[in-house]
Amino acid sequence: MRKAEKLFDDLQEWQEETFPDQTAVGKANHLVAEANELVEAITKYLCSPTDENYNELKMEFADVFLLTQSCAGKLGFNFDDLVNFGIEKLDKCKLKEWSNLNENGYPHHK
Repeated sequence: MRKAEKLFDDLQEWQEETFPDQTAVGKANHLVAEANELVEAITKYLCSPTDENYNELKMEFADVFLLTQSCAGKLGFNFDDLVNFGIEKLDKCKLKEWSNLNENGYPHHK
């Protein structure tokens, strides 16, 4: 078993044991909160690239990564599904035209 698949499986088992009543929507809401914390951690690190801020940044990336997997697992998807979703989405993104960056620093497809 690949390291990524083992992480996915271990995470699903731990999440079900620890938070058996949490729904996919609850996990997605938690993911949104952690994504906001990631934005804060990136900003903090870019302003002050200390070891402490770097470690905080790593943990926020990990939160988003783990919660994405946890939410997908709750809906019956596995790690390979997520990889395939990413490949499919990237292929679609490559075919789109994109706008300039908006005031929040990201583009939209046209």
